[in-house]
Amino acid sequence: MKLSSYNIAKLSCLLFALSLISCNSLTKNKTNNQSFKYHDLLNIAKNIAKKPYTPRKTNLPESIINLDYSQYNMINFKQEYGLWTQDKLPFMINFFPLGTKLYTVPVELNEIVDGKVQKVPYDQNHFTYYGPVVFAQKAMPKNAGYAGFKIVHNDSSGSPEFAVFLGSSYFRILSKGSTYGLSARGIAINTGIKGVSEEFPAFTKYWLEKPAKDAKSLNIYAILEGQSITGAYHFILTPGEKASVKVKSTLYLRKKVQVLGLAPLTSMYWFNEYTNYHFNDYRPRVHNSDGLIISQKEGENIIWKPLVNYPQHIMNNNDTKTNAPYFFGLLQRTRGYNNYMDPLVKYNLNPSAWIKPDNDWKSGTVRLFQLQTTSEWLDNINTFWIPDNYPEIGKPYNFDYTINFSLKEPNEKLSYVKFTNIGLKELNNIKEDSKNRDTVFVLSYSGSNINKKGVKVKLEVPDGVQIIQKPNAEYISDNNTLRVLFMLKGNKLSYSDNPYILKCTLLKDSKQISETWYYQWYPRNQQK
Repeated sequence: MKLSSYNIAKLSCLLFALSLISCNSLTKNKTNNQSFKYHDLLNIAKNIAKKPYTPRKTNLPESIINLDYSQYNMINFKQEYGLWTQDKLPFMINFFPLGTKLYTVPVELNEIVDGKVQKVPYDQNHFTYYGPVVFAQKAMPKNAGYAGFKIVHNDSSGSPEFAVFLGSSYFRILSKGSTYGLSARGIAINTGIKGVSEEFPAFTKYWLEKPAKDAKSLNIYAILEGQSITGAYHFILTPGEKASVKVKSTLYLRKKVQVLGLAPLTSMYWFNEYTNYHFNDYRPRVHNSDGLIISQKEGENIIWKPLVNYPQHIMNNNDTKTNAPYFFGLLQRTRGYNNYMDPLVKYNLNPSAWIKPDNDWKSGTVRLFQLQTTSEWLDNINTFWIPDNYPEIGKPYNFDYTINFSLKEPNEKLSYVKFTNIGLKELNNIKEDSKNRDTVFVLSYSGSNINKKGVKVKLEVPDGVQIIQKPNAEYISDNNTLRVLFMLKGNKLSYSDNPYILKCTLLKDSKQISETWYYQWYPRNQQK
């Protein structure tokens, strides 16, 4: 699904199982003389966690539920009715309608003004229904409610959008100059476990705090509800070239879960022009992100895992065990328009996102889960933090972090792998076995250390992989990179086998001067 200033967060098959919960009005928990604070949110979450989980039911007619995505986008909110539009504040809120099988249950929306809470009223006449969906205006229940909301930032450049909260616990952020790409979400439960259904807890209640006229950030409070978990969230959203979302959360497990994925990011990777499949698509690359970055210490111990997609092999979880990371996230490193050739989606302007802990995460694992895909319509990339020690059922678990969104790199100290090029060795003659050719790897490093003399390459390969040509490093002045070329041969892997893990690092005087390139490889000579 492609996003523009007139539509919503990208359609994802991961949203098919929305788990939205019934909720009570905040007014039952607050009096008009009290100011709303985070501890009030905690009390609400704690009380919900003590009660049996009951999914809410939709009151939408079939005609609204059966709207397709293009029809849904023909229902547009009238911006003049947006929250705070008439107040000329730095931020405004516009709303999304219910509709399609994805958005069948409304969220509860509240406004905080000078510490006091009041409901955000719903009015179906605040939407324009175009052409083929005019019928939906009459079919929509008068008390339908809103599916989610969009945040508009009134900066000096007139940026039309800043963030979208829509569907389960998903939200998307725009940094300055970017287009919509990857998503963040509040929680990931049982993601990527074979034979176990993933749960999709949802933000069911929001409190939007009215900003001051000189506010640089926007405060949002939310309640997360699901079959296995309840949570209280406080978001502080700050726009800019490096937009940020500061997240303070307190979680209450209702029951045991197999995977508790914290600070999750969701993205899409289909293919690029340098590796494996092209799927007969006219574009050189199609992806929202092209790699996972993990920094275990500031300016040191950085791992770069290029994303891959092997449709003929089942994808597995790839874990990095660590104490609390300095940061981790999904990056979009390739920025040239000609690398994508897509003027509608503008993948080259999709933001990168990385997460930094704000409290003590203790020990745990950064997990990368990748599904194979044959199209761009599946959000097949997930990364999140899994703590070694899960919280006790019913006990509060505090988990705080900041998500940064930007078109720039988070790592500016170590050299980094800008391009990963993979191909097969050229045949010397037509009699050579074309199905048993060696694989050539070319890594292009960028950064301040690449032109130093005496740079050495450390290449690590597992059992089953043979180094046919040892790596050699050569400075390329044409694009100011250090090119590392080597050649490998790998034994055949079955559909269910884990991929080979290849690692490459640049060293100077025995000191690491680059991130570690960490590649999941199925030998290409097996591919059709």
